Amino acid sequence: MLRENLVAHRGIPANFPGNSIHGLHCVLEYGIHYLEFDIQISSDGVAILFHDANLKRETGINARVEDLTWDELQKIHFKKKNGEQTYPLTSLANAVELIEKYPQCTIFAEVKRAAILKFGIEGVTAIIFNTLAPIHKRVIPISIHKGFLKHVREQFSCPIGWICETLGEYNQQQANNLKPDYLFTNMDNLSQTQTLSPAPWVWAVYETSDPSVGKKWLKSGVTLIESNDVVAMIKFEDDRL
Repeated sequence: MLRENLVAHRGIPANFPGNSIHGLHCVLEYGIHYLEFDIQISSDGVAILFHDANLKRETGINARVEDLTWDELQKIHFKKKNGEQTYPLTSLANAVELIEKYPQCTIFAEVKRAAILKFGIEGVTAIIFNTLAPIHKRVIPISIHKGFLKHVREQFSCPIGWICETLGEYNQQQANNLKPDYLFTNMDNLSQTQTLSPAPWVWAVYETSDPSVGKKWLKSGVTLIESNDVVAMIKFEDDRL
């Protein structure tokens, strides 16, 4: 498994909370080539790194990100598996400041549908791209929301990635119409013996931390593998050399 095939899924959730600045720093220090994280937006228009629309699952606080200000969100921490809270939430601006120090890394910035529905396509685009400006040449916006992706490509002429959970006939046609540069799909909805057909996009699948599973997908036409533990994936290969 080569570094150029691995995408650090929300940093390294195997060791740190997903989307935490500590997890991002860990994989960046390890020299990973691709990093993915999720973006939500606070009530006062600050982009933060977080997956769910509601904070409860990962922090224990039953509130939506979009209903709290950044000042309020800064006081909230991810919880440990034993229930203790640790590791503060981070803003996109803080993540950008960190990523600037690691020019080898390309970023897949997943813009969550909840943020788009709350603030609108143009509003979300303005907030996020203003914040991403220092590293914009290394950022590939990805989303499940096709309208957002179309707008971003038209406005910025940048690569885009569509997240498509399943690949039935309808979604295949949607992909053909959108023509994303990257197509991310859930490997659990595909057969490991399935060979993905050549396409005008780069195939990416999520998520595994099993090197043998990753290798099977690379042989099936996939280029990028999202993993919750990219360090373990790379070390497995290094130990075999």
